[in-house]
Amino acid sequence: MPATVAYRPDPASAVAIFRERFLVRTDFVCGRAPWGKPCPVSPASAEELDALLFVHVGGRRSPKATARFTWHDSTTHQKKLKIFVGRHRIGSYCPSPSGLAGWTCLDFDGAGHAKALVDPLAAALAAYKAAVRRGLPCYLEQSGSGKGWHVWIFFDSQVPAATARALGLAIAPHDAPLVGGGVAEPVQGHGIEAFPKSSQLKQGGVGHPVWLPWHHGAHGAANLFHRITKRGRVTPYLPDDFTTVGPDQLDMALSALGVDPADPMPGRRAPSHAQNHASRVAPAAMSLEAHRTEDLREVRRRSRSGTTRNDGRSSRRGVLYYAFDGRGWIVREVHPGKWAVRCPWAASHTSPRAQSAVLFGPDTGQEMGHFACAHAHCADRGLHELLAVFGDEELECARALAGVVPSNGACFR
Repeated sequence: MPATVAYRPDPASAVAIFRERFLVRTDFVCGRAPWGKPCPVSPASAEELDALLFVHVGGRRSPKATARFTWHDSTTHQKKLKIFVGRHRIGSYCPSPSGLAGWTCLDFDGAGHAKALVDPLAAALAAYKAAVRRGLPCYLEQSGSGKGWHVWIFFDSQVPAATARALGLAIAPHDAPLVGGGVAEPVQGHGIEAFPKSSQLKQGGVGHPVWLPWHHGAHGAANLFHRITKRGRVTPYLPDDFTTVGPDQLDMALSALGVDPADPMPGRRAPSHAQNHASRVAPAAMSLEAHRTEDLREVRRRSRSGTTRNDGRSSRRGVLYYAFDGRGWIVREVHPGKWAVRCPWAASHTSPRAQSAVLFGPDTGQEMGHFACAHAHCADRGLHELLAVFGDEELECARALAGVVPSNGACFR
């Protein structure tokens, strides 16, 4: 029997823990299908769900369990169901159908991922320590492959998924190097993934899964929780309990992290929430094409000459501000309406750490704002190239927070 069994609960205890802390929804769980892919499983009863959870930990020591795998056939556009009896690996989907989450989980990708981190453990420890500094109990788990890491934070009761995601993104490091160059981008899920990945389910969706700990098929210390020793090393252990975060404690931590508990997703809000916010403010006065074709050379010239302040430009925050803020690229406010920022193309600069980029609030009658980088590599890059850096959801969120509702409903591209 592997030595690591001592760091796993017995299967019956694990079932109780999974139900109390890990399962956000019980109508669907994730199962690893016989063809090797994660797939929704819809238990027919509470007993059938318990059997799946039991065998996840117990393995060959447990009776086989029935798994009802369901998926949408892209060819026939019909829902398919296949029933397999076996010892399946199980995961938890998040958020719930009502847009709630019982935890936040950061996934630090190791070798084998397209955007693997150079040092997944160092990045996970950075997030772990950021949470602990704010008084948040959290739990470090090695992934099932043994190559990556998870950091879990559990809540007293389920909270809005937007709040859970905002917390994860706030403690995630934004400077963790990737194997292929560049740094992790937690908002985009590059190198570091923040779960829940969305604040609401898509129609007919089940959410995004995270594999449960203590899988019977994991080797060595994989899929086990780890504690940090006084010497800074990590060693596997079985938590006595999973301490949760209460509402007041969560609000205080979010405030300390610079996240407004009443508006937790600046630059990252899901479209349905974003449009509710945007409907209360004025629409953009500048057309999409005008934004696309705007030439930034004049902005750079004025930036170098020092003639950029308040000649019709307001100190309010535009779409670009919220897009940059969502990536953690706002370095500091130089003065109202002007911010030092991280250049999206800093990796191509001769001195990547040199501060050469600034962001300005939008001119009167505009909503985007203006970006300028003094580095020669960025001389020919305009707004079109800048917007291409961000994903559709990021721009939609940023647009909403800036109070912009495009007439065609499209993202600024």
